[in-house]
Amino acid sequence: MIGWMAARADAPNYGELVVFQFSKQELTYGPMQVEARIDQNPEISEAITLWSQAGSDVLRGNTLVIPIENSIIYVEPLYLEATERGTLPQLQRVIVAYGDNLTMQETLNQSLAVIFGIEEEVPPPGEVPVPTGDLAERLARIAELYEAAQQALSEGDLGRYQEQINEIGEVASS
Repeated sequence: MIGWMAARADAPNYGELVVFQFSKQELTYGPMQVEARIDQNPEISEAITLWSQAGSDVLRGNTLVIPIENSIIYVEPLYLEATERGTLPQLQRVIVAYGDNLTMQETLNQSLAVIFGIEEEVPPPGEVPVPTGDLAERLARIAELYEAAQQALSEGDLGRYQEQINEIGEVASS
C-alpha cells in the first residue's frame, strides 16, 4: 500500500481530505495482503473451519484500515450466525494485524493487548481501561468507539454506527 486517504466529517473540517503517503522503501501491507495473512494463519483458519461446520455461518466483517502515527493497524470483526432464518450475527472474535503481528482474540482490547504486548487487566463489563501515553490513549478510545459501533450495527442503527466510525477516523487522524 502506498497511501491512505479519507474525508473528514467533523463540523469545522467537513469534506477536508486527509492523505497519508507511505515510504516506497518500506513494505506496508495492503488490505488484500492482510486478508491473505489471516487466511494463512493456522489458528484462525482452524477456528473458522470449526465454527462453519456446527450449523453456523462465519461472517468476516469489513476490515478497518486505521493509520496510527507512522504505521497502519488493521481490525476485522468475525461474526457467527446461526444458519436458521432470521437470526442476527454475533461478534465472536476480533482480528488485529499490525506490522508482522497478527492475532485473533475475543475483544478488541484483548487483541490490541496481544499485538502490543500489554499486560491487560480485565475491566468490568462496559468499562474501558485508560492506559498511559498518547498512543495508548488513542488506541483505547478507538477500541471503545469500535465496540459502540458494533453494538449500533447489531441493533440496526446505521446512523449511530456511521457516527462511531467517523469518530474513529477523527481519533486516528488527530
